[in-house]
Amino acid sequence: MVSKQLRQITLNACISVVCFRKVRFTATAVAAQTSGAVSHDTIQRFLADERAEWSRQLWKQVKKFFKNRKDGYLIIDDTVIGKDDSAWKTEMTSKLWSSAEKRYLYRQSVVLLIWTDGETRILLDVRFKVKGSAKTKFDLALEMLRSAKDRKIAPDAMLFDSWYAAAKFMTAIRKLGWHWVCKLKSNRKNAGLLRK
Repeated sequence: MVSKQLRQITLNACISVVCFRKVRFTATAVAAQTSGAVSHDTIQRFLADERAEWSRQLWKQVKKFFKNRKDGYLIIDDTVIGKDDSAWKTEMTSKLWSSAEKRYLYRQSVVLLIWTDGETRILLDVRFKVKGSAKTKFDLALEMLRSAKDRKIAPDAMLFDSWYAAAKFMTAIRKLGWHWVCKLKSNRKNAGLLRK
């Protein structure tokens, strides 16, 4: 019973951080939203627990919002969560580059799918890169997009940064019948993708 309640509190706190707070998505920021009810470490463990079925639980929370919404964009983004101590290692973390701190730190890699109309943001899906798993961040992002399509979400366009601007990813978006908007690096050769 306690673990179910903690999962719900954690999920609600995650939604609050992504949708309503102007802070980075970190376990510390999520913990702050629980007013001390859930610790940073507990949030870290729950977020990495594949059995928690975050995607399904999250959709249950937000699907009613989409009944009357037609226009909007889907954003794919990723972040890392973890303690500030660079020596912090668990089975959930990997050594990842922190662009904010300009060094490698042990963190949990998270991929987010967010809906926005330019003013409101709604967290639709979240996937965690599991250490040792063959699934890449691209694979996790594509899983979320297919799930969004199955849930009848039809964005005006997909938005993502240049890291996701790979031919495989953009082709998959086109196959879903969606458009995409992103910044391309000058060395990319994607001319075929730029034509419909």
